[in-house]
Amino acid sequence: MTHLYNTKWSAEVECEECHTDFNGFSDPLHIGDNPDGIAEINFGPLAHDTINGPIRPNPVWDRNIATCSSVYCHGTFKMGNINATGVWTNASSVFCGRCHGDNNPVTQNPTPRDSNGVFVPPHFSFMTINSCYVCHGTVINSQGMFVDKSKHVNGDVDF
Repeated sequence: MTHLYNTKWSAEVECEECHTDFNGFSDPLHIGDNPDGIAEINFGPLAHDTINGPIRPNPVWDRNIATCSSVYCHGTFKMGNINATGVWTNASSVFCGRCHGDNNPVTQNPTPRDSNGVFVPPHFSFMTINSCYVCHGTVINSQGMFVDKSKHVNGDVDF
């Protein structure tokens, strides 16, 4: 329910994006019958999104450590942190730099870099969350706050 009701980072992410094999909450397949009684994870199109780039997400849910990895929505995209993981039970595991930028929980710098850690023009080392609006002003403002969450984690690069 976190993705449906917590809209800090994006618009609502519908249940069907991670649970594709059932038709609503009341569906008998919702909780699964394998027979652990736990809702099954079957990733939908958003987790697999490629944003027209060379990165091909291969979404993985690890129930033992409660993480999603190799998913578009947590960094597996062109100039993203392809090794980023979101920890379902730890809200602080998700920050701008986790998916974009330095992946450092202290600095949380979202400035995109390539797989070697080199800043990718037009992104430079002096940029911060307060610089994003220059090119992505339809998504974020100069204070680093989203102005249109529907344009973040939507499968498009909005600038």
